Amino acid sequence: MAYIRNVSELPKWFSLDNYKFDLSANDILQLLMIRFVAFDLLLNDDIDISFEEELENQDLFEYINNFNKIPIVLVNKRTILKRSYLKSVGKEYLYYNCLEYIFSKITKDPLIIKRWNDADSQSFLTLNYLLKCAVNRNIRKYEINPIQTLKIDDIGRMVACLPNNVRDFSLYKYSEVIEYAYKEDEELEDDEIGDAKRDACRHYLAKLDEYFSELHDNDLEVYEVFCSQDYHSYSTEDEHPYYAPHYISVDLNVSDSVLREQFNAWLSNTRKKAINLTAEHNLNSDFIINSNGVKIIEKINKYKVIPFMDLMLWELITGNKIKLSVYAHALFNDGSADSEYVRKTIRPFVQNLINDDYRMMHELFALKNMEDFSL
Repeated sequence: MAYIRNVSELPKWFSLDNYKFDLSANDILQLLMIRFVAFDLLLNDDIDISFEEELENQDLFEYINNFNKIPIVLVNKRTILKRSYLKSVGKEYLYYNCLEYIFSKITKDPLIIKRWNDADSQSFLTLNYLLKCAVNRNIRKYEINPIQTLKIDDIGRMVACLPNNVRDFSLYKYSEVIEYAYKEDEELEDDEIGDAKRDACRHYLAKLDEYFSELHDNDLEVYEVFCSQDYHSYSTEDEHPYYAPHYISVDLNVSDSVLREQFNAWLSNTRKKAINLTAEHNLNSDFIINSNGVKIIEKINKYKVIPFMDLMLWELITGNKIKLSVYAHALFNDGSADSEYVRKTIRPFVQNLINDDYRMMHELFALKNMEDFSL
C-alpha cells in the first residue's frame, strides 16, 4: 500500500489520451454500468457469481436496448453462488478471475472501442451474467420515456379512475356524437355536425364493431392487445392525421431541458408520420439532438468521470491511496482544477452516481432514449 503524492506515481496504463469527453448518453450509460459491476464486485460480498454455463451459441451475441458496447451471450443454463459462499466450495478463484478480467478490459480499452470476442472464457461468462443483470436492472428502473403518446389503455385507466357519476355524465354528454354518426346525411342539418367529423365517427364505430363482434367477454388477452395500440393512430386510421388531437404524458421527474429536447424529438417524429400519411407538404422536420444545457452529460464529460472511476477502482484493488491533488493533476493537466474542486465537486458527483442516484440515471436513460428516437 502506498500514498500516491505525484502524477508520476500513477499506474502506467492511465492516460487521458485514452478517454473522450464528448460522449453520448448511450455510451456513458454503458461505460458506467461496466464500472458499476466492477465496484459491485469489490464492495458487495453477496454478489452472485455464475459458472458452469451452457452456451446456446458461442458465436451469437445480443445487445440489450441498443447497448452495443455490452455483448451478452445466450446461455441455456448456469450455476450461481454468492461470493461469500465460493470459498467454502473451493471456487473463490472465479471471483478473482472475473475481477481481474473486467479491470483489464477497463485499463486496456477504457472506452470499450474493441469488440469482446472471448466468449469462451469463464471470466467473460461470469462477467456476462453480471452485466446482463445490471443492464436489465437499470432498464427496469429507469427506462421511462419522459414524453409518451397515450395508448388506448392509458385513456381507459383515466376513465376508470373517474367517479361513477362523472363517467355516466360523460356518456350522456357525448352520446349525441355517437348518435350523429349513425344518422343518414339527409337527417342532419349543415350546422349540426361537419361531414369530416361525422365520417370519422362512423369509421371509428365501424372499426370497433368489426374488432369486437366475434370476441367473448372473457377473452382478456385480445382486449389487452387492442388497448395497447396508440390511441391517436387508431382513432384516425384511414383519416387525416390532424382530425384528432394528440394526447401525450409528461414525466416531470426529469429536468426541463430534457423535456424540451424530448418533446422536440416527439414532435419531429410525429410530423414525419403525418407528412408520410397525407403527402400534403414537404416539411423539413429532421431532428438533431442538441445537448446544450443537458446537465448530466455535460458534467460527466466535464468532470472526466470515467477516468476518475478507473483510478478509484485501481485504488480499491491495489490498496493504494491517491492524493486529491494527484487526481486533479492527472485528470486536468492544464491546471483547470485543483484538489478542492475534486473534493467538493467531482468526488461527491461520482459517489452519487455509484450510489445509484435516481435523478442522474433517469435523465441519462431519457437522453439515451432521445438518441435512439432520432435514429
